[in-house]
Amino acid sequence: MLTGATVTVGAGAISTAITGTFPSTYFVPQPSATWATECIITGKSATGFTITFTVPAPVGGGSVDWVAFYTAGVGGGGGTTSLADFRTDLRYLLHDLSDSIWSLAIKDSFLNKALQRRDLDTGANRTLVTFALTAGTDTYSFTTLGNTSVFDVVGIALIYSGTRIVLDQRSYTELTAGRRPFTTYRGLPEAFCRYGPASVIFAPSPSIAYSTEWDCCVFSPPMIAASDTDPLPYPWTQPIPYYAAYLAKLNEGQNDEAAEFFRQYREQIDTAMNARVGMLPTAYPQVTRI
Repeated sequence: MLTGATVTVGAGAISTAITGTFPSTYFVPQPSATWATECIITGKSATGFTITFTVPAPVGGGSVDWVAFYTAGVGGGGGTTSLADFRTDLRYLLHDLSDSIWSLAIKDSFLNKALQRRDLDTGANRTLVTFALTAGTDTYSFTTLGNTSVFDVVGIALIYSGTRIVLDQRSYTELTAGRRPFTTYRGLPEAFCRYGPASVIFAPSPSIAYSTEWDCCVFSPPMIAASDTDPLPYPWTQPIPYYAAYLAKLNEGQNDEAAEFFRQYREQIDTAMNARVGMLPTAYPQVTRI
């Protein structure tokens, strides 16, 4: 992960203090000043560092570009990944540190679209929604769940007598033929199917207001303030700036560069997906007794 900025330096200044929130270990390569000087990094800490100049800033002042690299840890590099972090990554990918080619508002729009694309491609942003069914009603839209960010349902459990019963998931045809042939029958739901982009049908139709627990995929809320953070940790944060850069290059009409950024986005998606620990269904396989 990286972060950085362009800092304005007053005339005659021999140093400038950089403040912020940094992890315990990070690396600051040689900063770049707008006048001929060597930049020396001193006083590194979790709250910042100091850049000292061997040649004072000239009349009229100048500016210094700095960047800090750090290893991503639990919950993302340096804790969590904020909109400010994503902005910095995108600026460096696009070589647009001063937001002169794409405005900050446009960059933020690209980054938020990248969040949604990441969530859609991976299904990694999940939430559990508890929802009471209505007696005699077998069809429900995602909007009835009270969470407008839901875009997919992975599974549904029926809560009955203090027990979670995982419902079977079938196609609409299988569900109708096997579990809901009678239009007036009500009972304990045994299965469900996805119907269309945002609806679920239960079978049989619930006889009472059974409580259910839905395992849902959701879209991340938009990041607006610089301090707003991605709800997912590293490595799920890595694809975001690459997809945003892909959108920026499409906007510019640079299709070859856009294709390369999209390839890198897919590479980061694959890395995140493949980094997950494999599932062991059971540590105690059944033993056939004779």
